[in-house]
Amino acid sequence: MTVQYSVWIGDERNVGRTWRLRMRVNSTIYDAIETAAKMDNRQKVEYNVVDGKPYVASLNGKEDDPEMGIFWFVYLKTLSSYKEPKLVEESPVDIKLQPNQEIILWYKRGPWSVQSLMQKSFTSP
Repeated sequence: MTVQYSVWIGDERNVGRTWRLRMRVNSTIYDAIETAAKMDNRQKVEYNVVDGKPYVASLNGKEDDPEMGIFWFVYLKTLSSYKEPKLVEESPVDIKLQPNQEIILWYKRGPWSVQSLMQKSFTSP
């Protein structure tokens, strides 16, 4: 099956890079992330392990930054859909991929971060 894997940086959805990956049936998001890392050595991924399961903590040296409230998030969407990507709250090893899905690794502020709340409160209408 074929899936798409994209890296987005920042709130403006600046696309860092996109790959089309051929994956085996029953592959997980984790498998796709690791496949892209093997194809491109600039996609070195590091994980935090929570309850024995990996969560993305760094990509290509760009690490989660709790002080700034910026983290790596994993999103999924169907390629043919115009719907917004859906946040994946489970570990990447727990989500099996479907054909024609897009996996998005997105480095951005968490919706709960102080900076994003301050930005919203000071933005003029």
